[in-house]
Amino acid sequence: MEKGNCRLCGKFAELQESHIIPKFIYKWLKTSGGGHLRSGQNPNIRIQDGHKYHWLCEDCEQRFNKWETLFSKNIFHRMNQDNPVQIKYASWFLPFCVSISWRVLNFHEEFEFGSKFPEKYRKRVDHAKTIWKEFLLGQKPHPENYEQHFLPLDAVTHATFDMPTNINRYIFSAIDTEIFYSDEEVFIFSKLGKLAVLGFIGKPNPKLWKGTKVHLNKGYIKPMKRTFSRQFSNFFMKRAGVIADQYSKISSNQKQKITETMSKDPHATNSESFKGMSHDVRLFGEDAFNK
Repeated sequence: MEKGNCRLCGKFAELQESHIIPKFIYKWLKTSGGGHLRSGQNPNIRIQDGHKYHWLCEDCEQRFNKWETLFSKNIFHRMNQDNPVQIKYASWFLPFCVSISWRVLNFHEEFEFGSKFPEKYRKRVDHAKTIWKEFLLGQKPHPENYEQHFLPLDAVTHATFDMPTNINRYIFSAIDTEIFYSDEEVFIFSKLGKLAVLGFIGKPNPKLWKGTKVHLNKGYIKPMKRTFSRQFSNFFMKRAGVIADQYSKISSNQKQKITETMSKDPHATNSESFKGMSHDVRLFGEDAFNK
């Protein structure tokens, strides 16, 4: 077992192999998305799991695992399978979302994965990491202005001229992370299947974001009209396009293997990948297969 200083509490200890995005989400994708995961850097290679590193001591790993278990049981699987009318969450939900944003931010910064923050955002980003860490350790009662927002995602049923033709496959079955910055908004984006967590570096405009904020003690996730900024909408479309570009790099041989795997699976028509493809075909016809 590797030893070192825990990234969260700082204690020198045996470090656990910690996932950036919780393991159960990748397990869900493998069982509901075609059976195999593929690397975004080299989509012709199958992978077994998401990114994981020796970052946390056992106590901090268990701290995260407690919140992940509650999220998996009470929100993730229920929203992906049952599509309930309303879900009530308790005080564990905000720490779960903060833990995701904290991990993803550290991952992108350490490995320079995806975009990088310009120097002018450095002070704000470092402060957010400190506040999130202290909140996760129970040293602060609230993550201050570094809010967490939660977005349930659903099928797009009306196409626009600039919409990527894989938009519903991205919504239904992609796991994705990225950072975003502009003069108006800075956030950490974590897409967990049909659910997304956004950790804001600075308070977002409440006139643009409605029905998405995760509250401290309790709240409800229910069917309702949610609003978000145009910048986020454009960012989301761009991310779907990035995934489409990655898929276009898969060789014909590997695409054939994907088709064969799904054709042998009796549950394939109930998979999230198939549902997303079906929606894209309705929207774009044969153009849905261009990427």
